Amino acid sequence: MKELLYLEIPNPDTAKVLTWLQEDLNPGIGDKIVTFDGFRLRMADSLTKNSDNSEKLPNELSAFVWSVQRTTYLKIFRWGDKPFPQEMHILKQLTKSIRDRFPHKYPEPPTINLSQQSIFDALAADYPLTVKYFQKMPNGEYDLTRAYWWEQRWREGVRNPQQPRQVIFSHQQASTAKTPNPQSSQFDLIYIGGALGVIHAAVMARLGYKVLLVERLPFGRMNREWNISRDEIQSLINLGLLTPNEVELIIAREYKDGLTSFLMPIIQPI
Repeated sequence: MKELLYLEIPNPDTAKVLTWLQEDLNPGIGDKIVTFDGFRLRMADSLTKNSDNSEKLPNELSAFVWSVQRTTYLKIFRWGDKPFPQEMHILKQLTKSIRDRFPHKYPEPPTINLSQQSIFDALAADYPLTVKYFQKMPNGEYDLTRAYWWEQRWREGVRNPQQPRQVIFSHQQASTAKTPNPQSSQFDLIYIGGALGVIHAAVMARLGYKVLLVERLPFGRMNREWNISRDEIQSLINLGLLTPNEVELIIAREYKDGLTSFLMPIIQPI
């Protein structure tokens, strides 16, 4: 068995997505068999070919959906060892059909005036649960205001994209500057803010780059989880940043499969 597709569908109505998959989607090949939470797609002769060996998996695909945090997810597995006929074409067409039928939609947050009301009062009608839980936080009013501000900045950047300023220059370009800064040649990379960026900074330093890290707080004071795969951890071990024993000591929980999301609190109405 092999996982072929893991797709996030930005629609909280999982039943609607399931109905569309089962009733409207036409893969264009094979026999579609409706299941409890999706469908199976198999070739008509797959059972005949495998009848001589009960341990051989059938030549078919299995698709199913589920819901987590107001979002629907889709997975497709291949049962057999060999690719399903037109496998890549089916996956591409399915992905395109889902995006066309269930496009990304991000409702505009309401326009507010914080000189006349608090952020809680301004957003309570549209985001009651968001306001409820931010009110329980020690600095909830400030944090929700910042979240709203960043949401507006992100939307403005999407509507009116601007060419980013060039911040990395080659030595040839830097030498032609009219007023070169003698300090600029001391570092190849400058990191503003530690957090998990310190891992990247450490890796680049290990690779030979001259690195400067600027952080206003004592390092390691922030309480946050670090989700990483063993393949990514192995890269840190190979670079000599961690030893295998150190890695085993810092692993709090290990999963075979899972999803980590950092959700903007006011993108979708609750």
